[in-house]
Amino acid sequence: MNGHKYVYQINDYDGAHGGDIQNHWTSTQANGTIEFWMSFSSNTQGHDYRVKQYGVGETFRLIVIDGEFKYYDNTGIHTLSGAPTPQVDEWYHIRYEFRGSSTNEHKGLTSQYTYKIYINGEEFGPFEFATNIDPDTFHAHTAIASNNLSIYWDAVGYSWDPSYQIGDNQGEGLLLSYEKYSMIEEVAYSIDGSLLKSITGNATIVFPKNGLHSIQLFGNDSFNTQYSSDVIYFTTNLNLPVITGISNTTIEQFSDYELVWTIENKDSGRYKIKRDRVTVDSGQIYNSNTINYQVNSESVSQHNYTLLFWDPFNNHANYTSIAEIVDLTDPSFQGNLSVSIPQNSSYNLVWTITEYNNGTYIILKEGTLIDSGPFQDGEIVEYEVFTEIVAEFNYTIIAVDPFGNEAQFTSMISIIDQTIPVIDGTTSITIPQNSSYSLEWTITEYNNGSYIILEEGIIINSSTFFDGDIISHYVETEKVDEINYTIIAIDPSGNEAQFTSIATVVDTIYPLIDGLISLSIEQSNIYDLEWTITEYNNGTYLILKDQIIVKYDNFSNKEKISIQLDTSIVGLFNYTIIAIDFSGNEANFTTMVNIIDQTDPIIEGLENIVIEQNSINYVSWKITELNNGSHEIIVDGFSINSGQFINSNNVTISIDTSIVGVYNYTIVATDPSGNRAEFTSMVNIIDLTDPIIEGLKNIQIEQNSINSVSWKIIELNNGSYEIIVDGHSINSGQFINGNNISISIDTSIVGVENYTIIATDPYGNDAKFTTVISVIDSIPPQIEGESSVIVDFNQFYILEWNISEINDGTYLIKIENTTLISNAFTDGDTVSIPLDTSQSGYFTYTILATDPSENEATFNTIVYIKQPNPTNMIPGYDWVLIVILLTSLTSVL
Repeated sequence: MNGHKYVYQINDYDGAHGGDIQNHWTSTQANGTIEFWMSFSSNTQGHDYRVKQYGVGETFRLIVIDGEFKYYDNTGIHTLSGAPTPQVDEWYHIRYEFRGSSTNEHKGLTSQYTYKIYINGEEFGPFEFATNIDPDTFHAHTAIASNNLSIYWDAVGYSWDPSYQIGDNQGEGLLLSYEKYSMIEEVAYSIDGSLLKSITGNATIVFPKNGLHSIQLFGNDSFNTQYSSDVIYFTTNLNLPVITGISNTTIEQFSDYELVWTIENKDSGRYKIKRDRVTVDSGQIYNSNTINYQVNSESVSQHNYTLLFWDPFNNHANYTSIAEIVDLTDPSFQGNLSVSIPQNSSYNLVWTITEYNNGTYIILKEGTLIDSGPFQDGEIVEYEVFTEIVAEFNYTIIAVDPFGNEAQFTSMISIIDQTIPVIDGTTSITIPQNSSYSLEWTITEYNNGSYIILEEGIIINSSTFFDGDIISHYVETEKVDEINYTIIAIDPSGNEAQFTSIATVVDTIYPLIDGLISLSIEQSNIYDLEWTITEYNNGTYLILKDQIIVKYDNFSNKEKISIQLDTSIVGLFNYTIIAIDFSGNEANFTTMVNIIDQTDPIIEGLENIVIEQNSINYVSWKITELNNGSHEIIVDGFSINSGQFINSNNVTISIDTSIVGVYNYTIVATDPSGNRAEFTSMVNIIDLTDPIIEGLKNIQIEQNSINSVSWKIIELNNGSYEIIVDGHSINSGQFINGNNISISIDTSIVGVENYTIIATDPYGNDAKFTTVISVIDSIPPQIEGESSVIVDFNQFYILEWNISEINDGTYLIKIENTTLISNAFTDGDTVSIPLDTSQSGYFTYTILATDPSENEATFNTIVYIKQPNPTNMIPGYDWVLIVILLTSLTSVL
């Protein structure tokens, strides 16, 4: 394996258990060095190399898992920072330097219970022990969850073992040796031009990857003079074979099965196949990567088939397939499924067992073991059947081969009896009702059996019997009837006999009736008159009211018979019940019923009546009294009406509603039995009508005019009023039905105001009416001023107008449609503007005045600006203009 021969190997194919190799030393070590080489097939599945004290605890370990090297100390598992990424199928030289309880420093470890790890000569640590104890065991381990994982372990050595030297296993790395010919103090080497790595003497270094490589040595003496060796070129070929196949297989005995292995990265080489370490095949492959082997499956067994393969470079691999030859075939039987055998006869059950691998059998009778023994293939097994007892038995034979395959065969044996039982008893009997009597039968049957008793075809009892038993059954005599009792006896073989006895139960006793002799009931009450009839045999009954049948029906024993009494008429009545049972026995019972009236009439009406004044209305009462009588109507102590009433009819009288007030209307009703009732209705005559107000809803009035607003109030009961203008009360007083209420209007200010009148009668009924008063301004402003003005050229002059308008407004002044000024004015304001007299001619100045109601007025003033006088021209300006003008005219001429 990449130059390593004879290595330890752990193959973990389980996935549920870990693999282990442990080396237990003869004593604990306080310090020391442990070196070994390792390789693995996976860098993600967990495996580790731990140092511990056996049975006590662990000190430290190096772990490969999840694509990383990790270490273990007193705080747990940690990533080994700076370590290389572990590569699959590469060999790593590992060295542990540790110091336990030793009081001496070891390899730079200054503290007790510390250790270092070296990977291919690179140092990591120091780290603390997980447990402060001295170790005595080296332990390689695969994790429980690991599956299809192989780890390899080589050249393990301990510093306290004098026989160990690095390099005694030639396959563990590249041996680098040299001789020094000068005083060289420091030596280092470089592979393929890589960084220098120091060595202290001959060393074994890790094989580089397959291919062409170069190596060169370098050295320095005490004067720092550098020396170097020649470059040496060499080639490595460490491409290991990889074998795949089936690790575990199960093969049915006598079946054809061929093991197949595949060499993943080789197509030629030599091989051996070993069965349990014995070579069973060997050969070579050319241009092929599969090797087949036919498994011998004649005997049940388990064998390890190991393929060993060497490629042309002598790199080798092996793969073990575990083949288990199993017997999965159950034994088979021949025999009778069922046999009928006469009682007390002689009979042997026979079975033949077919099974290649001899085994054992047991025989069960009804699940109980009765025989057992060994069997051979084709052997006939016999068993004598016991036939003294009539019965049916299951005899089951179970055969089991040495590998747990099992078969069973059941034979049903019937021991039969064909003799019919004999039954003796009484065929018919007459029995008085409610007496005590038992029917008896005698059963004669050699073999004990079972019986059932049927009453009119229905099973009422069942049990077992013995030969000569007397079977008895108590007859139910509570009711008159003719009853057929049949007993059926069945022996164990199914032989059956039956016997029928007829029992006649007779009745000679009259029914018994219990009830009230007499009772008094209030008229119209609901009442059920009841009697109880005691008669074991059901019958029929009649109920008569004064010798007239009012009800009939059937009855049962202890039944309560009831009838709802007619209580509508006062009087004395006889109710008689006659009971007749089915045997014709008859009894009767009479109850005297007195219907009386002790109930006062019931008067229904309104307790409180509220009526609008001057309305036409009535008060009405309903008198409920089965017996018609008389009534009287009283108002506030004065009788105003009387007469007769009829049950449930209304008594009505008109109400005087002319005067507002409260009045008690009482009616008194009396029935013929002197029962009396009265009912008072309190009648309240009220005024619920709101006043009616008539008027104009909208009035428009010119500002500063004299005007008033008027409303007419219609209300039978005079009351008060209040006038409100925009939420402010301005007037109040009393009103008379149909009279007008007037008030003057303030028209000094233009605007809209709500004049609301609220009228309230003495009973709180009120009404309101709102008249919207709009005070308007329809008169335009008045403007006074000069209609025309003559002004000299460049003369200063102010043009003025006077505006008369009660409501302040705005004005604007224009000249020839060009607005010169706009502003607000108040009544009587004089508005002015200075004239522009710098140009001569006629100009129209217009003033436009607008009040808030958008009434407008205009006034035009024509202004004439006279021509300028030449003598009045300003020196230096106008003359220049004249000179220029004259020059221009001269040029034209």
